[in-house]
Order: sequence, then structure tokens, then C-alpha cells
Amino acid sequence: SLELRANYEVGAVNLSSVFLEYKDYQRGLRALEEAFRERKTDLRRGTVEAVEIANNYAVALMGIDEKDKAGEVFEDIYDSANRNPLPVLNYLLFLVEVEKNKKSAMKVASKLKLMTEDQELRKRADELVGRLE
Repeated sequence: SLELRANYEVGAVNLSSVFLEYKDYQRGLRALEEAFRERKTDLRRGTVEAVEIANNYAVALMGIDEKDKAGEVFEDIYDSANRNPLPVLNYLLFLVEVEKNKKSAMKVASKLKLMTEDQELRKRADELVGRLE
């Protein structure tokens, strides 16, 4: 589907999800670049599709060691009207594992806990922040 229409977001998200699952970050990134450019303006509003694309894009960037770009994309997701806690959890993981930034991690963990009642996600947030102590 992406060969027929390069900016087909559903195809980009689905294909990149498969690549990311198998840690083929470079191929996942290629599937997402065009879709991310097309939907970046929608990210601020927190549209579901834009958040999914941005989240996968940031994970792929982390996977190829493009930490600065990944951080920028995660920050954009965090600052958006996003209501999905999973990209926020990924951002928290980035702050703990890559940036080792306790202050920012605590802030993101707090927002994550406000976003969800899921006890597993809340527990995971606590565990991640605990790694920095």
C-alpha cells in the first residue's frame, strides 16, 4: 500500500509496527518518515493517527541511535493533547534509559499516572523512575 501511496498513514503505522517489533529500526523508520512529515501538524491536537505515527517514529529513531531527534519527537507527543498513555510510557523509558534525567522522568511519570488508572502502567512508571535513584 505504501508503494502505491507513500503518505498512507495506516499502512505506515502497521508496517512500522512490524519492523519495530522485530527491532528492524532502519526499515521501520523508512516506512514512517513520509507519514510523520505529513501528520506532524496534527500532532499538537493529539490526533490518534498522528500520535501513533510519532510514537513509532521516535522509537525507530531511538533504535538507530538518533537520540536528539527521538527526544524532540517524544517531547512533541508529551506537549500535545495526546490521551494515549503508551507513548508517554515510551517517553519515560527514553528519559530513564537514554537521558538518565531524573527530574524530567519524575514529571513525565506524574503525568502518566494522571492519564491512566491502569495499575500495571503506574507500577511500571514507578519502577522506571526508581532506576534513577
